[in-house]
Amino acid sequence: MSVNNRKNWEITIDELLQDGWKEFKNPFSDNKISLAKTFEGYEKCYCNAPKNKQVEIYKHGYAYGHEGGFEVEVCGELPDGEWVRLTAYGLCPLNSTKASLEEKVIELLKAWDFMVKNNKDYVNRKQNETY
Repeated sequence: MSVNNRKNWEITIDELLQDGWKEFKNPFSDNKISLAKTFEGYEKCYCNAPKNKQVEIYKHGYAYGHEGGFEVEVCGELPDGEWVRLTAYGLCPLNSTKASLEEKVIELLKAWDFMVKNNKDYVNRKQNETY
């Protein structure tokens, strides 16, 4: 990885940390950097309710034909008990800025909200069918 690429990565990570993202060690992954942040105003995970929805960003080493990449993930339990993982991956580090990663976060949170609301409707229909 070139020095300039490393500097771009570091700047993006530093900006995210300054904006309230928290670095953590993900025990299920060998990612060098994992960040998490919770967001108000979106549907909550049914397993972790009443906590706000958490989003995670991972920084990978060499992958996807680039010298590394970012991954943005929203994961949670739907009202019917099913688990869903929404992931945007292979985000090129040269094009990934704090702003572009935050846009991807909002896209995934909106997709999460859509899934939860549709799943609530499904659960309600199923409950009505049994009576």
